Amino acid sequence: MNHWLRTGSLFFALLAGSLVVSAGARAQEEEDPDAEIEEAGEEAEADAESEADAEADAEAEADEAPEEDAPEEPEEEEEAYEPVEDEEEGLDVPRTLCHGRRVRRIRIRGNRRVSDDDVTATIRLRPGSTCRDSAVARDAQALWNQGFYDDIVVEAEERGSDRIDLTFRVRERPAIGRITFEGNDNVEQADLVEVVDLTEGGILSVPTVREQVTAIRDKYAEEGFFLARVSYRLRRMENNQVDVVFQVDEGERVTVRRVRFVGNRHLADGELQSV
Repeated sequence: MNHWLRTGSLFFALLAGSLVVSAGARAQEEEDPDAEIEEAGEEAEADAESEADAEADAEAEADEAPEEDAPEEPEEEEEAYEPVEDEEEGLDVPRTLCHGRRVRRIRIRGNRRVSDDDVTATIRLRPGSTCRDSAVARDAQALWNQGFYDDIVVEAEERGSDRIDLTFRVRERPAIGRITFEGNDNVEQADLVEVVDLTEGGILSVPTVREQVTAIRDKYAEEGFFLARVSYRLRRMENNQVDVVFQVDEGERVTVRRVRFVGNRHLADGELQSV
């Protein structure tokens, strides 16, 4: 019998030989108008007649109202990549996955850029260890916290009465396509590339992209642009790649005309300036 344990941005479920409807599917069922129960009686009929009269009045007013020009269709925009935000909360795992069996084998599936060794180095479960649901959840959470995956599924396959095989199936996040800069009129792109810790072809990690915004601002401060503002956007491309575009508003260059020290009773200004 196969069991599944899945962790994602907003979905963590276990399927154990029975069909489980996801939260999204249940929400659709609750909103299904065919599932509503109609009440019979004179009050229900009266309400229906009142609604019909109101609709008729609304249609009459609509016929009398002047026609308005149809709004212009917006220009087609580039497709943006919306990353799945990392989950920081612990995972609630039903206690039906391992049953205390010993792990016979651990397999990694779905990884293309991350090597098997890198995945297994994060997983603390090993062949021969006792499989516990809390340990599976811990390892799945550790993989998820790396920020490299959009989805992780753990499959457990029974091997006899006391053995179990575990398969970690991962879906990697997109690779970085191109890294470009916009608005950098006073700082060369080559200088910005040197301070950005991203590699074209590497796995996209949104937290790492955010860190580069600070690095770019620091570079501009070194050049005298203390008021520079930096943002980024992610542009989805083909072949599961995403271009990273850093947008810079340089502002005005700030010139330091004079430095004054206040409150220095024991050290002279010259000594402080030399520091």
